[in-house]
Amino acid sequence: MKIKAKWYSWIIGTLLTAAIVLVQGVKKLNLAQSQLPCQVKEENTANPYSKDAEIDRAVGEEMCAQKLYGLGIGIVKDGKIIYLKGYGYEDLENKIPVQGKKTMFRWASLSKSVTGVAAVREVFAGNLDLDADVRKYVPEYKFPATYAYPLENGKFEIRRLPDSPKPLITTRMLLSHTSGIKNFSNGPSKAGTPPENLVNDPNVNTGIFWAGKYFWDDPNHLLYIPGTKDSYSVYGYTLAGMVIERAGERKTYWEKVRDGIAVPLGMTPADFPDRPGAGYQSGSFFLPDYEWVNIPRRAVGYRYDKETGTYKNSGSVDVSWRVPAAGFISTVENLAQYCNGLMNREDVVSAKMKEDFLWKGSQLSDGTYISASMGFSMGEADGRRRIGAIGGQQKTATRLGMYPDEGLCFVVMTNSEWANIDEVFNVLEKAYRNKKLPMNGE
Repeated sequence: MKIKAKWYSWIIGTLLTAAIVLVQGVKKLNLAQSQLPCQVKEENTANPYSKDAEIDRAVGEEMCAQKLYGLGIGIVKDGKIIYLKGYGYEDLENKIPVQGKKTMFRWASLSKSVTGVAAVREVFAGNLDLDADVRKYVPEYKFPATYAYPLENGKFEIRRLPDSPKPLITTRMLLSHTSGIKNFSNGPSKAGTPPENLVNDPNVNTGIFWAGKYFWDDPNHLLYIPGTKDSYSVYGYTLAGMVIERAGERKTYWEKVRDGIAVPLGMTPADFPDRPGAGYQSGSFFLPDYEWVNIPRRAVGYRYDKETGTYKNSGSVDVSWRVPAAGFISTVENLAQYCNGLMNREDVVSAKMKEDFLWKGSQLSDGTYISASMGFSMGEADGRRRIGAIGGQQKTATRLGMYPDEGLCFVVMTNSEWANIDEVFNVLEKAYRNKKLPMNGE
């Protein structure tokens, strides 16, 4: 009996070992057979113009080369969205694929172009003077008596602003990054950003005016004499949003964007509230990225950790406090609708608005031309006039490029922070332009 018991033990042990080996082998097989994010593409899409093999192949190859997790692309031509598609995963861990009409990506600095459009709409409504002192609209803004001039050794020299001519900051300066206001980390102190534990709390974070005091209470938030140098500033654009809110009709910045831009272009339903409460459930459409709102298809963001050489979840911190600069979120379809509206909807953005303000560039006080203003950059690509905008922040990288003389626009959004978004854009454009036959719907 003892011998038999030993045999039973041996047999059971052997079977358990074999079972473990078999399970491990199946896991390895499944891992080997599982698709990389760049091999996943949206299927059964309602958009009939998203089954182009040449574009799919080019986009997939670039995604593989950059190891991107999720991507949404769109092409607009002559007033129609002719291509719209998701690739990879909006949530890698749960294997939720990107969908062009559903997945929500942060806009990052593409939001600035919306602020530029909103400002010019107020100008044409007779409500806003771009060259007036911003304190005409936002008297609580604390204009300093000094500026902290950056030195070559990384230090700063506190200098008094001149008495004559007396400097001032205008909305035009805010929208062209020539106000002299610092950004997050290029000043003598990092003061200016509300604490993370406060921005995620809707009972504390009441919007852009609440956040304003965090930068303007810093006496060293000005780096240059206004108008003398271009220097990128999220805070400057947030202040511009306050000006827009106070100009003319008493609506919040978001209400003016929603009612004047997003709703007419089909990007947002008209009944979406000005400020939804905690737990409010949103659909997939353009809105401020309130951290406390339940956005079911909000893309998970990913970043590359140089120290460990691994890719990690980015986490999520509210950006609605700086929505005029970098706080919107939407589907890639919404971004394509926006691009289409910029080119083709005279009732929302007229040709005069674009040529005289939005797509004109700006100047420093010494006459130096700046090829960026109102959230847009102006330039050429292969002899074609191109109007662009780009964004990058926690959870996202984005790009929009318009060829208004051709009625053509490309949009790209990803949840992979390390993306070379310019290269993705270039690959998409090249794949489209190199096609031998026109796409469906053109």
